[in-house]
Amino acid sequence: SQPQASVELHIDLGDVQLGSEATLALYRAAQEGLTNALRHGQARQLSVSLHAESEGTELQVDDDGQGLAPDWREKARQDGGHYGLRWLAERVEALGGVLRIDNRSPRGVALRVWLPFTAAEPA
Repeated sequence: SQPQASVELHIDLGDVQLGSEATLALYRAAQEGLTNALRHGQARQLSVSLHAESEGTELQVDDDGQGLAPDWREKARQDGGHYGLRWLAERVEALGGVLRIDNRSPRGVALRVWLPFTAAEPA
């Protein structure tokens, strides 16, 4: 059986109302980060944070799993894998945002999605 994992969740959007496209992109980013960490990284502790900044909204998904192989991007291009990440990158870019995925030290993965307020609707 799978070992139990714990997830911390922090959300602080203030008065920002996210548009439907931004909401979907952020939801799918969190889903993709959590799924990959649990399925492929065997993560035990995960953290999801969503907060408003001065010019946009940032989602952070961190885990303590095995991390990414150094050549994961190249392998994804060659074997057509990582469809979720490819879709996510395209959606974030279309909304004028930035997607970053990096290994954490000493272990795990950090996924970051930043979307400008032009993708959201300030209240």
